[in-house]
Amino acid sequence: MKLHGFLRAGTLCAAAMLTACLAPAAVYADDDYTLPNQQNDVETFTSGDYVYSLLGSADGSGEKAACIERYTGSEAEVKIPSELDGYEVVQLGDYAFVSAYTVTEVTLPASVLGLGTFTFAECTNILKYNVEAGNPYFESRDGVLYANGGTALMRYPVGTHPTDIKFEDTVTSIGNAAFTCCKSLKSVTFPESIVYIGNSAFADCTSLTEIVLPDSLTEISPFSFNNCSNLAKVTIPDTVTSIGNAAFTNTALTEITIPSACTEIGQQAFAGTNLKEVTIPKSVTNIGYSAFGWRVNAYNEMTRIDDFVIYGYAGTIAESYCTDEENKNNFTFVALDEDKPAESGSSDESSDSADSKAEAQSDDKEEGFGLVRIIGLSCCGVLLIAIAAAAILSGKKNRKQDSKTDNEKPNKSAEQSGKQPEKEDGSDET
Repeated sequence: MKLHGFLRAGTLCAAAMLTACLAPAAVYADDDYTLPNQQNDVETFTSGDYVYSLLGSADGSGEKAACIERYTGSEAEVKIPSELDGYEVVQLGDYAFVSAYTVTEVTLPASVLGLGTFTFAECTNILKYNVEAGNPYFESRDGVLYANGGTALMRYPVGTHPTDIKFEDTVTSIGNAAFTCCKSLKSVTFPESIVYIGNSAFADCTSLTEIVLPDSLTEISPFSFNNCSNLAKVTIPDTVTSIGNAAFTNTALTEITIPSACTEIGQQAFAGTNLKEVTIPKSVTNIGYSAFGWRVNAYNEMTRIDDFVIYGYAGTIAESYCTDEENKNNFTFVALDEDKPAESGSSDESSDSADSKAEAQSDDKEEGFGLVRIIGLSCCGVLLIAIAAAAILSGKKNRKQDSKTDNEKPNKSAEQSGKQPEKEDGSDET
């Protein structure tokens, strides 16, 4: 029986809402199917090792299908059923197999036509993805999960511990969390055919040191290279118009060139890096809070870098970002000559201007630093990241709380902010 578009039956569920906030990893095979609405307080049912919810037919026919919300088993080789309690399984939810470390091989039935954003995130021991014959959308090639006739690489079996990836030029998109937590990955070669790299696609790939993004790319998705802690060099093509939230948070970047076509830089996009300065082109009209000039302390909180320098054009978002008192930025702004190219520190005059501004702001260092929880430090702690991202993208802006100094003890910071800081114990948070 072919089902013609399903919507969540019942009230909307918060956890699944994240698929809408963080672009979906997959769409259905054709116009007969639509991505289910994600909802609050979803009613779930248990059948064997699966917890599932029901999707109602969008055409009002009363037909229902199943969405697997969670796998609770411990098998190594998992064959996902095509039916649960008589309902056809058409969707795998956002967290269906998150952290299923026992799974080494998984088989999708012909009935499944959609994946959630983090369906297989942190499944670091999967060696092979299989797809039953007759699935109109997904297929397996050498254990890799593809969609759309092989043009979309959806999930890579990171349990095979790849070190070098070179995509075929037939691949046009890389799915959400496709390589998340692939700590063995050292290099990636992108063909010019790539037009989309999904949310958290390479997050927590801690062995990556350099990335050259293709000219075919126009946007960098949220969290795409988040927590790639050894990523020291990134080449962003001139074609990119937007850089997503926390795209390069907690990387080893020491310099970056923002392309002249870029109009938007997301919240905390370059927070927690080794950048000391940045040049913002005139094309940029929106910079998310804490995008630049904030470091991460031992408690996964961000503290302002007071000697951070931003080069830009007077009267643009670059200048207003530097003087954003609400978010306590107070960074050094160096105005660029309209007739000269935007090159950071290209003249003695710029250097003098920076020194002068930094000296004028020296007293600010003793007045306090803003502290805020970083929105995405490790994508292996996928639930924390997803929930934080959903809050951010829904417009709930985190406010930085004052503390006296960057070196202040955590218990004193907590006393001033009214809550205890969350200590990092080296484990992933969920």
